[in-house]
Amino acid sequence: MQIDFIVSLVVFIAVMILVVARPRHLSIAIPPIIGAIILIFLGIIGEHDILYVVGIVWNATITLIAIIFLSLILDEIGFFRYIAIRITFYSRGVVKRLFILIVLLTSIVTALFSNDGSIVVMTPIMYAILRETGAPRKVYVPFLVSVGFVADATSLPFSISNLVNIISVGFFSIPFTEYARVMIIPDIVAIVSSALVLYLLFRHTFQDNISLENLPRPIDVVRDRRLLRVAFFVVILLIVLYAITGLFLIPISVIAVPGVALFYLYARRRTAIPGKKLVFNTPWEIIFFALGLFIVVYALSKNGLVEALASAMSYFSTLYLPFRMIIEAFLFSFLASVMNNLPSVITVNLTLIHMHESSLVYLNVLANDIGTKFTPIGSLATLLWMNILRQKGEKGITYRYFIKVGIIVTPPVLVLSVITLWLVQMI
Repeated sequence: MQIDFIVSLVVFIAVMILVVARPRHLSIAIPPIIGAIILIFLGIIGEHDILYVVGIVWNATITLIAIIFLSLILDEIGFFRYIAIRITFYSRGVVKRLFILIVLLTSIVTALFSNDGSIVVMTPIMYAILRETGAPRKVYVPFLVSVGFVADATSLPFSISNLVNIISVGFFSIPFTEYARVMIIPDIVAIVSSALVLYLLFRHTFQDNISLENLPRPIDVVRDRRLLRVAFFVVILLIVLYAITGLFLIPISVIAVPGVALFYLYARRRTAIPGKKLVFNTPWEIIFFALGLFIVVYALSKNGLVEALASAMSYFSTLYLPFRMIIEAFLFSFLASVMNNLPSVITVNLTLIHMHESSLVYLNVLANDIGTKFTPIGSLATLLWMNILRQKGEKGITYRYFIKVGIIVTPPVLVLSVITLWLVQMI
């Protein structure tokens, strides 16, 4: 058992090094898949383990792909750009006001289209708007950083808002509405505290106003006005259906996949949406990244990591509950920061079952949503975001800079959100 744990740990470390370094622009999916194959070949992971992991992640990954595909369709018809330009005009060129509005927009997009979907569509849109307004270069970094941080920190409200949420809801059979009832208020606190901390951190760059003269009219960026109206209706309808079917614990993917497919077919009839482009831009590697990494970390979990984590958590069991929750939130955040929040949330969920502490599932979700920003490998959304920044030639946001900002921004947001969660659960 000890040898299996050591081998699994070595494989995991090698996988994460390759994911971060990405030599020769290596796909983030390849290292975890290779790592999983090695563990299977060595007999550390068996067929039963693979089926167990697939059973945990299939609904979550399929749902996420469907939601991201929907966000790409909406982006193609001008949905997000329309909204972004409207709020840019509403800011009247005042950078401070625009910053707050972008934080709010990103949090809404995250809630409805997941943190990964938010990163995929909001980061390029921010580049385009900043370029068209002629914003000074020093303004780029605060806006891009705000999108990257807020997309994770405010991904609490619905089970669809983060792959972590979908996995945990399925793990403990939590209805969509019950999850939302508990997490919406902590999410509001996370939004407000994130906006405040980020604003204070970057306030020195918000002195100048920007010009709106070169921005197009919002309606001019929309391919089809009727399709725009239908898009708003479809988004609302999907949320309602998630809530209704969630009462019967029907997998979200059962609604998301056919819903998105029908909207895509309707959009194709209304306007010339490039299907091949959408398929190409959809990050299919998420499926293989998640599956491979889950298998690698599950090898760690079943060979001693769960017992070690349970032992560590037992030291805090006698503490007054809010203090215990804060300490455990930082413990879960540390795990997410070193192993990525997707395998981290499964490891902690397995530990909670082992300890008969299923009531801490919401704390686990919160920590693995908010507490991932201490390192760039903390979440898949951050890895996607960093990849987009590299493609855009953005050199101002390095791994070192990211960690520096994460250490400043994450702790206050995490603590305030945990305290809010404690108060909500006390009611």
